Amino acid sequence: MAKKSKKTVFRADGNSSIGMGHFIRSLALAEQLKDEFFISFATRTPSDYQRAMMKAVCDEVIELPGDEEAHFDQFLGYLTGNETVVLDNYFFDTDYQLKVKALGCRLVCVDDTHNRHYAADVVINHALGLTRDMFSCEPYTQLCLGLDWALLRMPFLKHFPLPDRGDSLFVCFGGVDANNLTLKILQAVDQIGAIDTIYAVLGDAYSYKRKLKGYAQANPKVKIMENLSAAEIVSVMSSCRAAVVSASTVLWESVWMGLPCVYGCYVKNQEEICRNLGTDPSLGLICLGDLITADGQVIVDAVASLYGRDPNTFTRWPRTRVRENFQQLFRRSVTLRPAEAGDAMRYYLWANEPLTRANSGTTEPIPLDTHLDWFQRHLVDPDCTMYISYYQDFPLGQVRFDETGDAAEVSISMDEVFRGRHLGDELLLAALATHALEHSEIVRWTARIRIDNIPSRRIFEAAGFSENSIEGEFLQYTLERV
Repeated sequence: MAKKSKKTVFRADGNSSIGMGHFIRSLALAEQLKDEFFISFATRTPSDYQRAMMKAVCDEVIELPGDEEAHFDQFLGYLTGNETVVLDNYFFDTDYQLKVKALGCRLVCVDDTHNRHYAADVVINHALGLTRDMFSCEPYTQLCLGLDWALLRMPFLKHFPLPDRGDSLFVCFGGVDANNLTLKILQAVDQIGAIDTIYAVLGDAYSYKRKLKGYAQANPKVKIMENLSAAEIVSVMSSCRAAVVSASTVLWESVWMGLPCVYGCYVKNQEEICRNLGTDPSLGLICLGDLITADGQVIVDAVASLYGRDPNTFTRWPRTRVRENFQQLFRRSVTLRPAEAGDAMRYYLWANEPLTRANSGTTEPIPLDTHLDWFQRHLVDPDCTMYISYYQDFPLGQVRFDETGDAAEVSISMDEVFRGRHLGDELLLAALATHALEHSEIVRWTARIRIDNIPSRRIFEAAGFSENSIEGEFLQYTLERV
């Protein structure tokens, strides 16, 4: 087996009070990455069921204390600064993110509320209908939004929906369902004649099993299924024509599987999904809003309308290379360090490459003595920050920040060997992340780029810079700290 790359550490909890959504989706991402990355998973007081799930996927399991405060510091104490850390819960606020970043870790936050400021390098939210302007984050933060970044378990990613399905209905409200919405839905839709079987899928923490089993005994359409594996859920969904689910991970699983859905919310963090996604007839999505207060007849009419349509008239969400997207995202191929005196000749060679000179303000070759004088002055200038970058231990390029007050002008160049390999985006984002963390006083970054330098313009635009003026042959770009 090939040696795995640097450690990726997941931090998520799941229990009967907060549900299992954070735990399940983080473990799903860990499963997507496990063949290439060393996976650690840290969680508080896991059940035997959770332990078995983690051990099937992860190289290392870290059990944290259940105390409401102690787990924060204990997790930080575990980190060495050489990991990629994935945080998935609502209590990982901006200050805690900064503590993880200060250790030197690359930080990824999984969230579905975006009600805080993010200091993370990456934020993943696979809900539909989100845009960058909905988030408060650092200029360097990469936002991975929509089903191209679906946190789905591997059996879902490997499955392609079948064109012909039965007339069954899939019903699921997560691992807890504290409001017993499952029974409410069953009582409503059992009267719809077009449905031949209703699969009620329950999680490990569902607490109304006796009552639900009593209902199922009197209603032969209802089939209760408990603690299903992802592969078993895929199998059940494949036989169903529609689903009734909550606005949570199970909704994205259903959409991915091509199931028309009646859905809604029962906790606050699901409300925005309902607002953003709403009802979409083309995808067969019908939003009921608050499921706790939803009227029984409204539920019946919504589900019946899905069975009244030809299944072939629904648009299927396009298949994307989700696993490949995540593997590329987590490959930390570009690293940075501060420039040193011994880098002077490397900078000299880069500065005099023909394309670098052609895209500069002065296009003539730079004499060596002029360069050495310039390099030494900038290296000790307190208002200049210089980084040299590497790609898999090979020198990749340099980024320089010339600071004036609360602003910094950015200059970037790459070794000609690596041009055209789409590494410029990663180089600039890594440098911005480091510079913003080390220089909290900087609130604005600018860049001056030749109009005809299309590759450089694309790199800066991908990092969030916006064109704001033209000066002769140069465009002025700006990025503001939120």
